Amino acid sequence: MYMTKEETEAHYGPMVRFYKEKPNAIIWHTYPVKENFTTYFFSFDQKIIYEFWEDFPQNLTREEVYLFTKENPRMAELRGCRIVHGQLICE
Repeated sequence: MYMTKEETEAHYGPMVRFYKEKPNAIIWHTYPVKENFTTYFFSFDQKIIYEFWEDFPQNLTREEVYLFTKENPRMAELRGCRIVHGQLICE
């Protein structure tokens, strides 16, 4: 389940700085300093952190799922979400 930055660090250890994959991206990415497992963390506001495999799409708002899917279509497709003709479809 999604957590605050403090909760995430208490559970997974310190996080590296937040970064965006593209300058105009909406989503921030981060990962634990001791990255020895396959987790994928992201945030919209750098306060609440989502773990992709546990939180996407069920713990995000429909708008957040749309934004994530728009910026990360390959990852979203792994969980059955895609945008077709501007419409979000999650199976």
